[in-house]
Amino acid sequence: MSEVYQLKGQAEQQTIAYLTFKKNQEEARKRQAEIEAEIEARKRAEAEFAYPCFPLLSPCFVSVLLKQM
Repeated sequence: MSEVYQLKGQAEQQTIAYLTFKKNQEEARKRQAEIEAEIEARKRAEAEFAYPCFPLLSPCFVSVLLKQM
């Protein structure tokens, strides 16, 4: 019977380790999404700051114009 209890204990430890890994993985993915959103927000802010008086010359608008040609 002691072998059964050892195997049960190992299975419980592996389950805990797996659930901990999945929780950490989920948190890392959320953090990565937050970082990517922050980077995009900074890019937009930089573009707006670079062309505050000339919104028609912003890189986004220029790329749209070039695609239409």
